[in-house]
Amino acid sequence: MMSGSASVENALRCLGRGFDVSCDFRLKYCKGKVAAASDEKAELIVPGFGAFRDVPVDVKCDKGDRIRFRSDVLEFNKMSELFNQRSSLSGKIPSGLFNSMFLFDGSSWAQDAAKTKCLALDGYFISLFNLRLDSQPLALSSHIVDAVPSTWDPAAIASFIENYGTHIIAPEAFNVFDTQPKLEGLCPVTCKEGVTVICSKRGGDASVSSHSEWLLTVPKLPDVINFTFVPITSLLKGVPGTGFLSHAINLYLRYKPPINELKYFLDFQHHKMWAPMHNDLPLGPSSNRSVPTPALQFTPMGPKLCVNTNQVIVKKWPVTGMRLHLEGKKNNRLAIHLQHLTCTPKFIKVQPDKPPLWRGSDDIADERYCEPVQWKMFAHVCTAPVKYDPNWLISGRGTAFIVTGAQLDIKVHESTNVLHLRLLYSEVPGCIVSQSKWVHSPSGFSEKMSFLSMSFPTSSSGLEKEKQQGPVFNLDSAVFPTGPPVPVGAQKMLKFVDTSHVATGPRTAPATGSSPAQS
Repeated sequence: MMSGSASVENALRCLGRGFDVSCDFRLKYCKGKVAAASDEKAELIVPGFGAFRDVPVDVKCDKGDRIRFRSDVLEFNKMSELFNQRSSLSGKIPSGLFNSMFLFDGSSWAQDAAKTKCLALDGYFISLFNLRLDSQPLALSSHIVDAVPSTWDPAAIASFIENYGTHIIAPEAFNVFDTQPKLEGLCPVTCKEGVTVICSKRGGDASVSSHSEWLLTVPKLPDVINFTFVPITSLLKGVPGTGFLSHAINLYLRYKPPINELKYFLDFQHHKMWAPMHNDLPLGPSSNRSVPTPALQFTPMGPKLCVNTNQVIVKKWPVTGMRLHLEGKKNNRLAIHLQHLTCTPKFIKVQPDKPPLWRGSDDIADERYCEPVQWKMFAHVCTAPVKYDPNWLISGRGTAFIVTGAQLDIKVHESTNVLHLRLLYSEVPGCIVSQSKWVHSPSGFSEKMSFLSMSFPTSSSGLEKEKQQGPVFNLDSAVFPTGPPVPVGAQKMLKFVDTSHVATGPRTAPATGSSPAQS
């Protein structure tokens, strides 16, 4: 633990440096110097710590004060906004300090908000002095401006954020604080009747038992507890690529992927679209001759569900979502749609000389997967998981397979129609699947209500299934986020078919990584 003078010198060096506000507000997380500092030096008098030489003249020091702050009992978003306002941050997205204070891991703030009823803060803030960077106007160093990528380059943008952070430390309060000082004798985290009390100290000697003893150690062991930030992008007006950098920083702070996976995360944030597109769907029969359409019937007198067996292929674009859709005037024709990226991520190189390979649920010869929808003598659905064939892998070579197509198919088994799913796989050399999990449809359908609810294998590093009891945070800004428009009226088949889509998004880190064999 540093002495008081050493701590002050360390704080002086951090003024004007970059900072990643998704981290806890501690000096050890400061990035490189980004603000242009004055070459003129002077002596700075710091109350209680004496004089410090060779300090830039634009660094000023003000005397602090002591206050006790008691917040209202606030909702999650309101408390997060309060913390952000104290550090001159905009919005309600939790900062690293907020997550550290309330013991949130920060991996999914939407889930943290859904699980938290309310929050409150009661603490002493002992400000010894305040440091600020008083240069007007605040400007960035020339090498920072030159480092801004002029195009959407995920690797370069991720490197910029990793090296320089998201904001600049302008003023900083060299303080100490003690939350819940009156609750002496409690453990650091105490739970009682649904209320969790978190006691914490920053600065001073936290090992002492009482609040009065801790106060005596404050001048010897101070710590910085509050920063005031300026967004880096606010000082880049007119610089080519500022818009791309601002968009990437917003995504990073909102979804908080691991910094070492940021370049892969950004590479997947291209525009997405559904296939087939609405204008690709036929408006009517192509000829006067009726074409037999495969169908499923669930009861002797019940309606038939026709099945569109056309292949949906999206070329070399990775599929990020699937959904079932009811087509036709009567909404009685089942089809499968795929959501895909409109641009292939740079680190994914689909093998050009190898044709894609189909794999279907009918490739698994196990009758236990064939389940009846209602009556055993009528339509069945095959629930076998569809995965790539391990025999496709070449020994000693890192290879992964991505889905680039899908098809619904009906086959007859013992005089009964069985619905199957087929997927088209494209080979991606030089990558491996690091970790995967099955994610089910987020709708409220039970297995008895719908005969086919889409499941989709995806990475488990960044996506967790939302609980049905919590509020739903819909971040889809599409014109029709719940599916293509359908005629208003009774849709009898909805009691059998779950039409909600399963898709990966910004919360989902890529499931592939560089193969050791190819790196």
